[in-house]
Amino acid sequence: MANTQVQAGLNIPFAGRELLRSLAENWWLLLLRGVAAIIFGMLAFFWPGITLLSLTLLWGAYAFADGIFSLWAAISGKVAAERSTRWWLAASGIVSVLAAFVAFSGRA
Repeated sequence: MANTQVQAGLNIPFAGRELLRSLAENWWLLLLRGVAAIIFGMLAFFWPGITLLSLTLLWGAYAFADGIFSLWAAISGKVAAERSTRWWLAASGIVSVLAAFVAFSGRA
């Protein structure tokens, strides 16, 4: 049989111990976060219209920012030396900006 030894205690690096200590001291923050998540979930369940509207607007803002950054990367040319990569970035940026405008206009 193989000789195995079991180490007593947890072998956690120093940074991990500090993190565990901080979580143990501030357990109530994790509880507060969980309660807030439950409340937001219940609000989303009871008000689906406003939830859908807010998520659509958030996604539209993300798509707009992503499109602008993609266009900027394609125009600045700092992405890659290949032209095909820049064209794909430009096309992706244009599609993202157009999708954001569709999300903001409310027309599907």
